[in-house]
Amino acid sequence: MTESRTEFAARRKLLAGALSFAALSALGAPRARAANAFDGTWAGLDADGETVQIIFVDGDIIGFYWRGDYLDAGVAKVEAGGARLAFAFKGGQAVVSRSGAAMTIVIRDRGGESRVELKKD
Repeated sequence: MTESRTEFAARRKLLAGALSFAALSALGAPRARAANAFDGTWAGLDADGETVQIIFVDGDIIGFYWRGDYLDAGVAKVEAGGARLAFAFKGGQAVVSRSGAAMTIVIRDRGGESRVELKKD
């Protein structure tokens, strides 16, 4: 009887570990797919003629140009099931939205709010 309880406990631990691994893998997959939707270099002009450029690699921002300078972008957070990516930078924040092939960025900073349609370079 002791041996069968030990076997049962071992199988239970194995099953619990396998389920945990499967759950973590499933949660990581949408993030990876969403991140890839933002890969590349995107740019545009706002209504005042200000240039914005944003460079993504695997959902991470490696370059953000705004108001004549490259700024350090904070960690990007994928939201809305992968359709939006939000980040902060010194003096402001931005939200990039993706719908099919179209991408838009809304930037809020000391100069107000700017909405820019981005095109892939």
